[in-house]
Amino acid sequence: MCVIGIMLIPQVYALDPLERVPIEFPRLVNAFNSPVSENVNVNQQVQIASEVTNKQGTIQDFVYIVQIRNEDNIIVSLGWSTGTLQPSQTFSQARSWTPDSPGTYTADIFVWKSFSEPEALSEGKTIKITVS
Repeated sequence: MCVIGIMLIPQVYALDPLERVPIEFPRLVNAFNSPVSENVNVNQQVQIASEVTNKQGTIQDFVYIVQIRNEDNIIVSLGWSTGTLQPSQTFSQARSWTPDSPGTYTADIFVWKSFSEPEALSEGKTIKITVS
């Protein structure tokens, strides 16, 4: 008698907690999703955009957070949006910002599970922005 065993191996998803919903392609765009240089003008509205992808085999709720810091490291803007990603789904996220004074700014981008469960789902990303 011959016995043949079959073992099913599940698809491997993100194992590292900070790789569950990675932030990819952080960039500045205008309202029409066209690229904008990292040198912008005072009162020019820009979008801090990224792609986020659920690298897990389960549905994932998330909050996309963008904070803008000035050259003195003071937060001058904080915005967020929430959503839900299906397994392996990629979604484009963006938060708008209109600078009101010249200077050098840093946009910090985060993806967390939620505000009630502030667990990072990705490494944070940054964009330097020069406003004149």
